[in-house]
Amino acid sequence: MLRKKKPPRQYDDDDGRVIAPMDVDGMPWSNPRPGRRRAKASDGQEDGPKPPPMSRRETLQVICSAVLAGLLIALLFVGAAFVFIWFCIHVWFV
Repeated sequence: MLRKKKPPRQYDDDDGRVIAPMDVDGMPWSNPRPGRRRAKASDGQEDGPKPPPMSRRETLQVICSAVLAGLLIALLFVGAAFVFIWFCIHVWFV
């Protein structure tokens, strides 16, 4: 059994203006043709110029920097936990 779509409600105070648009780019309901992807340009160009590929040394440098940044953040969390436990043992629960 098919249901018939109801027409949208008409309100007396609605003048058709949009106060806050709720469209989000990239969401499926904002595409004019749902289910179809945009075809890429036939000339092979994309949004912008591609950066040159990184050398092996630059790649290792980026990886080491990221690991060191993660270790620094982990060290800060461990230090904060240590200070909290020390505070609990020596000051709070005395």
